[in-house]
Amino acid sequence: MILHTIVDPDLIWNKGSVCYERKEITYKGVKLEVIRANESYVVVNRIFSTDLSHYLDPDLQPGSTIKYTLMSQR
Repeated sequence: MILHTIVDPDLIWNKGSVCYERKEITYKGVKLEVIRANESYVVVNRIFSTDLSHYLDPDLQPGSTIKYTLMSQR
């Protein structure tokens, strides 16, 4: 197959890429997609909201860390 593009082939064919476990959580009433950084912190990857004020909150901006622990569900 011939693929004419300016994008790096490693990005297209996923060679050597690391897949991070993404999880959806609700923090401050806003649904977020996060990536686990370690056992007690997650990093915000994406915001699922249509409210523009959520995007201005520094705690919710992509790249910010949130202290997050898993609680057992009963």
